[in-house]
Amino acid sequence: MCDKGFHRPSELKKHVAAHKGKKMHQCRHCDFKIADPFVLSRHILSVHTKDLPFRCKRCRKGFRQQSELKKHMKTYSGQKVYQCEYCEYSTTDASGFKRHVISIHTKDYPHRCEYCKKGFRRPSEKNQHIMRHHKEVGLP
Repeated sequence: MCDKGFHRPSELKKHVAAHKGKKMHQCRHCDFKIADPFVLSRHILSVHTKDLPFRCKRCRKGFRQQSELKKHMKTYSGQKVYQCEYCEYSTTDASGFKRHVISIHTKDYPHRCEYCKKGFRRPSEKNQHIMRHHKEVGLP
């Protein structure tokens, strides 16, 4: 839940009870978790602000790279934004989003090698793999 320490077991028990049933908010820069989103905002400002030199002028959200800020600004343009359910990644590019989810999280590749079941994003990648690793069975 969190890294807070206690001197007495009764204090820990009371603290754990306070967390029950609450949605925990995860810092996108470190392992810090907290139920109160305001405390998370303060944490990010105090701990990570120096790491985030590129700031959105509309919402003050900070980013490590200019490209991340540009991507964020598209959320204000009316374009559909695809937000990853597994991490903080978001994009307006549907194919890039699908590629991200498959290659980083689900590993549910649509093209599988018939010989070893390794997955690939594209049929051409699968065919190259077969020629490279299964030459003897890949030739007609």
